[in-house]
Amino acid sequence: MGVPIRREGGPIGVLFVSSDRKAHFTTNDEYLLETLVGQFSAGFSWGRRLIGPMDEVEEAISRLFDLDRILDELCKEIKGKLGFDYVAVQLIRPVERTLETVWGTDGADWVGVKHSMNADEDLRDIQVDVARSHPRRIEVVHGWDRRFDRWIYHRFGHENYVRAWVPMVLVRGESGSIDEDWWQRCHWREGVPKPRPDGGWRFTLELEDIEDYPPRSYLLGTVEAGYTDPQRRITLDDARKLADLASEGALRVRKAQLPGVLETIAEGVRRILDANAASLHFAYNEDRKLFAYEVTAGKGRLRFYHHNDPGHHGLWQQAIREERPRFMPDESRGETDQDVEFLVPNLFRQGIRAIAAFPFMADEHQSVLYVYFETPHRFTEDELRWVESFVRRAERAVRDATRVLQSRDQARLLVNLHEIARSLITDPESPDLPRNIAGYVASILGADVVTIYEYFANERRFTKPTVVGRLLDKEKVQVSPSSKDAIQFRVIDNSRPVYAETVREEAIFHRTHPGDFIDRESIRSTIAYPLTMHSREMMGVMFINYRTRHQFTKDEKEILVPTLAASAAMAIQVARSHRRVKRDLERREGWEKASERVDKAIADGAADFQRVLEVILEEAMKITGATSGYFFRYRWQGILDLVAQKGLPEGGRDFSQTLETGIIGLAARTLIPQFVPDVMASEWKGIYHEIVPETRAEIAVPLVDEAGLWGVLNVESPESGAFDRDDLAVLERFARQAMISVHEKILQSNLERQARPLHFLNVIASRIQDPRHDSDTILRLLLTGVTSGAGLRFSRAMLFLMDEEGKRIEGKMAIGSQSQKEANLIWERFAAKENDLKDSNQNSLEFFLDEAEQFSEKLKKGEGDDSPFNQAVKGIPPIVANKTEGALTQCIREDKSIVVKDGQLDPFRTLLKENNVFADYDGTFACVPLIGKGRTLGALVVDYQFLRRNWEIDAIALRHLEVHAGMITMAIENSRLRDRMEKEREATWRYFARQTAHSIGNRISQIEGPIFRLQGICEEHTEKASLLENLEAGVEETKALLTRFRDVIRPSEPQLKEIELGALLASIKKENHDRLEMEEMQLSIQTPEQPVNLMGDKHLLLDAFAELIKNAREAMELESVDKRRIIIRVSQEEVGKSHVRIDVVNPGQGVPDELKQRIFEPFHHGHGKGESRGLGLAIIKESIEAHGGEPSRKQVNRVTMPAFRSVFP
Repeated sequence: MGVPIRREGGPIGVLFVSSDRKAHFTTNDEYLLETLVGQFSAGFSWGRRLIGPMDEVEEAISRLFDLDRILDELCKEIKGKLGFDYVAVQLIRPVERTLETVWGTDGADWVGVKHSMNADEDLRDIQVDVARSHPRRIEVVHGWDRRFDRWIYHRFGHENYVRAWVPMVLVRGESGSIDEDWWQRCHWREGVPKPRPDGGWRFTLELEDIEDYPPRSYLLGTVEAGYTDPQRRITLDDARKLADLASEGALRVRKAQLPGVLETIAEGVRRILDANAASLHFAYNEDRKLFAYEVTAGKGRLRFYHHNDPGHHGLWQQAIREERPRFMPDESRGETDQDVEFLVPNLFRQGIRAIAAFPFMADEHQSVLYVYFETPHRFTEDELRWVESFVRRAERAVRDATRVLQSRDQARLLVNLHEIARSLITDPESPDLPRNIAGYVASILGADVVTIYEYFANERRFTKPTVVGRLLDKEKVQVSPSSKDAIQFRVIDNSRPVYAETVREEAIFHRTHPGDFIDRESIRSTIAYPLTMHSREMMGVMFINYRTRHQFTKDEKEILVPTLAASAAMAIQVARSHRRVKRDLERREGWEKASERVDKAIADGAADFQRVLEVILEEAMKITGATSGYFFRYRWQGILDLVAQKGLPEGGRDFSQTLETGIIGLAARTLIPQFVPDVMASEWKGIYHEIVPETRAEIAVPLVDEAGLWGVLNVESPESGAFDRDDLAVLERFARQAMISVHEKILQSNLERQARPLHFLNVIASRIQDPRHDSDTILRLLLTGVTSGAGLRFSRAMLFLMDEEGKRIEGKMAIGSQSQKEANLIWERFAAKENDLKDSNQNSLEFFLDEAEQFSEKLKKGEGDDSPFNQAVKGIPPIVANKTEGALTQCIREDKSIVVKDGQLDPFRTLLKENNVFADYDGTFACVPLIGKGRTLGALVVDYQFLRRNWEIDAIALRHLEVHAGMITMAIENSRLRDRMEKEREATWRYFARQTAHSIGNRISQIEGPIFRLQGICEEHTEKASLLENLEAGVEETKALLTRFRDVIRPSEPQLKEIELGALLASIKKENHDRLEMEEMQLSIQTPEQPVNLMGDKHLLLDAFAELIKNAREAMELESVDKRRIIIRVSQEEVGKSHVRIDVVNPGQGVPDELKQRIFEPFHHGHGKGESRGLGLAIIKESIEAHGGEPSRKQVNRVTMPAFRSVFP
């Protein structure tokens, strides 16, 4: 029996069956054979339909192998056409939701770096920010940008880069297919350039004329290109051309990616069923409720993307649950065409009348393949069976494709792992090694934050973490865990890695609290991995954190993360070994150099005991790497005084503590060194006493000599575990050596202290011999020697003197500060000045003495204010010597030095407090008597108040004070002797002058008689009469001069009248005109525009100014000045607006300084030449002082007088 085999085009063959029996075949057999042939024909047709699409799928998969070649060609094309130094391509991984740098030319060494696409806007990397920009944006940047990954920026040296990022955009046309020349119709609009504070700059361009939201456009990734030379610029035109090349390259890149394969599968199914459209939705993300990939094929493709809300994914979920296709309408379920409208109304409105959903499972990715018909369609068993067969083969093809992608990813991972290995081998000494490991871990795994804690098992403590990634709260992360219940300790105790896809659901994280790292940084998934070496030694803990839920793959758990953890553990071990070797070497070298520097400081005569202590402390800190340190000196009553410090905050540098306080007190009390790697550890709770808030580690070593406890050397660090036992050992050794040096310096200092007064007393003695100094200046110089750093170094000195009768004691003078604030200001000023003096090799004592002289001069002129402390001492009411008790009166009565100790009650201390001299001061002070010839003149009182160093007034200090007090006594007695001699000298010359004036008066009287007689004789002789008149005029002038001479001897009250100064000076000029003209000398007068009036005696003032002009003339004649001129200048006196200053100025050398002191004494003249008798300047002085004025000793040709009406504004 034969049955024809037919297809649509006609018969293609015959099926024959035969039998050896007659009439074997029946009509029923013929029907069965025809049915069998029909099925064969149908199967052959379906098989032919499947072969073409599967071939196309295989071809699409083969294109995946071309991706590296396409990327390489794209990068080289961009680099060649635009001249950039480097080009790199970043592609989006939709499943992992990361953006990864997958390819780059030379100079792009960060291939393999990943960044999360789900990061919040404030935490995005710049590449992600460009990728997620709407409208699409190009960015060009030079310099730092907060969106840069800081580790990558510094690791790969991006500081000088000029960089551009452009999006790789794909655009779909109205039909839903890819538009292959869309960029030629769009425009990139320039944004506003923004300069950066670091000298960098940034500008952007935004895409116009394109609908840039899915599904009309979507992003493959970004292209980065730029220059390594900071002087190069990327122009707007360069950026636009780069965007065009990136968009053109995106078309080629897409064909070599998984979406190209998925799109081929969707189109194949559509053709197999002769459907209107198909879509494949791949890799469902439960958290985002979205698929990683969506591709469509056929008619009206845009309808089926999730952005257009097709509303048909319920079919897929049902198909997954039932593990078979789900189609509509399904007559076996009693569904009709109307049910399509009810179940998928959105698609029904867009013309879909039948739909089928096929589960698509590839590597645990839940996916679905849809087929759409715009006309009613009934799905047959054959259709469903053959499509399922194609889907199964397509699933295997996609699995193969993903394995290709994984192998390519592993190749990039190997590159980064190679970089890690290279860092461990070639750069083990780098302090950034753990940070680089953490950076590579974050880049390889696409983590948001990676933290690595180093662990010291023998001390059971962690260091501060190494952190890479963007943080919401940087400060709180940089803290080493102290609580033994902290998650870091729980991971160590657990000893197994924890992969927490949902952190809060893992038991090990249940004891974390709100506000901890997980909560602060919004961590959803994390890996907590203990870092061990050789499965035994615990090196630390590494946390790999994600802010979005992360599903950890088998490869990550079994290969990648363990490999990275081993690298991190090895990095810690390498760094620890290197630190240990380096620290041992540094300790040996440091201890030797430290001892040398201490010995040098002791040998340096300029270094005092305080400086030696500071050098010891500095070297102890260098040896141990400490950031702060203290030197405490033990004194009586169980008190430790701070004598040297480094690193203390302002305001905490002057304090003491007891032996019961803190770790320092514990070391002093037990005489046992205290090693504290973590002051916050539970065993130190209740013992540790905070001095510097940042301190986390501390070592305290007691200093002991033959007498017992001498003090404590203490060093601290803000890092827990900063010190180890080796630090303790070397510090103990150094402390023993330091004690020998301390005692040597104490002995040397005592010798220097005994010799120092001889030096500075010699310097002061030469100063006080200056005849220009009055008694106050001399006393101030002597007190400066008591208080200056180059002298006795007391902080304050007070001078109290007895009156002439020896009954009352009054405050004479004081030097020092009245408050801590005032003392601080003085110390800061003098400390800066002392540094300048050291740099210029000048003597500091000379500087302080100069300051004292200048201050005294200002006080005499009224140009400066007296110090509050001096005013307070001088304001103390007179003390009755024989009725007042206390250290001062006892010192004076008994002629011996008295020392009042700390806290000791004393009436004199009370008196000083009541008068605001000792403001809340209960410290030690001393009173030293001023023992003169025949009686005690007073006392010198000193203290160390406000001094930053805790010094004692010991026997050496008292001896120095007594020597200085003797110098002060001598100065006071010399001053008083000079005053008595001055008075006796003045009385002598006045007596002599009165006798002389009397004799001259007698001679004038004798002359007047003959003149009277001659008047009658010469009346008739005109010529003789004129001669007689001249003689009479001369006699009258001589009588006037005699009257003025008597006034000098016995000054009388001037006859004061209002005088206009300008007119007075003009009359003087007129009187001297002939004489000046004869001597070829010019006289000019300079006065203010407004008149200056004085209340004065015209005759006295005429004589005074005439004498000043005469002195000027004689001075120029003696010095043989060529161009002789005199200027009289009237101006405002600086002291006040109510005084005028008159200067008589002439060229010449002026009066020598050594003669100015005695220039106004009668009968004294400096040059000893000519006919001068030394009365001129004495007359000037008497006349000017009689008018309330004052002649200047410094400038002999200057006088100051009060104005009757102030003319100065």
